[in-house]
Amino acid sequence: TKNFYYSTTTGTSSDDVNFRFTRAFGSTTRRPQGGPPGGGMGGGRGGGGRGGSNFSLGVQYRRSESESRNAFPTITGTSRQTGWNVPASVSFPLFGLMHSVSVSFNRNATRTTNAFAYTEDVAGDAGIRGVSTDPFAWGVPTLSFTSVSGLRDVSPSEQTNRTIGVDDSVMKMIGRHTLRIGGSFRHTALDNRSDANARGSFVFTGLYTGGGTRVGSFDFADFLLGLPQQASIQYGPGLVRFRAHSLAFYVQDDWRVRNTLTINAGLRYEYQSPYSEVDGRLVNLDVPADFTAAVPVLAGASGAFTGVFPTTLVNPDRNNLSPRIGVAWRARQKMVVRGGYGINYASVPYMSMATNLSSQPPFAVTAT
Repeated sequence: TKNFYYSTTTGTSSDDVNFRFTRAFGSTTRRPQGGPPGGGMGGGRGGGGRGGSNFSLGVQYRRSESESRNAFPTITGTSRQTGWNVPASVSFPLFGLMHSVSVSFNRNATRTTNAFAYTEDVAGDAGIRGVSTDPFAWGVPTLSFTSVSGLRDVSPSEQTNRTIGVDDSVMKMIGRHTLRIGGSFRHTALDNRSDANARGSFVFTGLYTGGGTRVGSFDFADFLLGLPQQASIQYGPGLVRFRAHSLAFYVQDDWRVRNTLTINAGLRYEYQSPYSEVDGRLVNLDVPADFTAAVPVLAGASGAFTGVFPTTLVNPDRNNLSPRIGVAWRARQKMVVRGGYGINYASVPYMSMATNLSSQPPFAVTAT
């Protein structure tokens, strides 16, 4: 028995740069005839002050690079991540209301490649037919054994995520009530390219060298003969560009019932669109009510049983109302009791659904 032991090091590097600018305009002054405590919100009538304006701008850049190693010395890969985050906000008093407006831009990019990408088509040179011919996906196929360690190369991937957001809110204090009304808008652009199994996966169990049974068989002998028990492949559709947007509106009231009791109540509406693909490369199955047939249907096309499908292939949910209430009660000097209830909605399933819908024939190759 000969054992092989390989020990090495991996390198990582990272940079993080932050910049922040804050400026206050005007000043907060007290009027001689003050009103009730806390009445001076943005120069409101009957209040106790005239508020100033504030501007804030931030810029953050992050970069990191890392290497990956394998028990096989030639199976290596690199990963690079970069990110930009630029938030800007301004608050100012106007017509007795305190306005707050913020704009943000976020961009994150990730790229992972192996040592053979754009350099050597290992799977194609080995005579394996049906694998991807895209240089982006070149590399070593995945091999699995029952008695020895398997072989798996780094899977290539590229992803760029961009988000632009705008938020606006106004606040007004009326007696013991603090009223807030606001809304937000988000636009998301996600460009993704990944081929997890573009070079094929092959499982060797020794089934063929054992004459149909595993007694007296050897998995590596099947590998030398080129006889896997199972083989699968999946790649495509290349670069997909998903787009989505979201809207939200809310109203909220902070009511200070007395010095020891505060009630917070609000209502929020949210809309999250499903993801569409810029080139319409989404596909699903259109089925009748009794599920006796299935016909592929493309984004924005007409199905044989259901009719016209949206460009997202998924109908959005438009009734996302979120009531929220919270209570804070100071029972004693050093004890505060808090409680609350709220409903929240998540848009995470939309992304996984769009990824699955784009990874189907005719835009992708799948075989077993």
